Amino acid sequence: MNLNLLFVFLSAALIILADALIKRASVQGNFASAFFDPWMIAVYVLYFVQILLAVLVFINKGELAIYANLYVVFYCLFGLIVGVLLFKENLSGFQMAGVVLAIVAAVLLNWK
Repeated sequence: MNLNLLFVFLSAALIILADALIKRASVQGNFASAFFDPWMIAVYVLYFVQILLAVLVFINKGELAIYANLYVVFYCLFGLIVGVLLFKENLSGFQMAGVVLAIVAAVLLNWK
């Protein structure tokens, strides 16, 4: 596996984990409570690590166009998995078709 691809994969996974923690901290419906929830410290750390991973991609001569598209695809896929499994959210058939197209896009972006 390409090292940059691994970094993009981890980057998106960390951000989805952080976003899931934000959703968990936000259930009280109060901005101040969510912002100062103890889980938010983990969110800040995860976002910082994601920035470091992006820097590593670009240090390793990663291309912005490829990084950005793969990040979005992985982020969407991880968001879908977390939303469905942890938060019991549902997807329509049309949305599932979009997921399949996202996977095809990730494969095509890495085809050399």
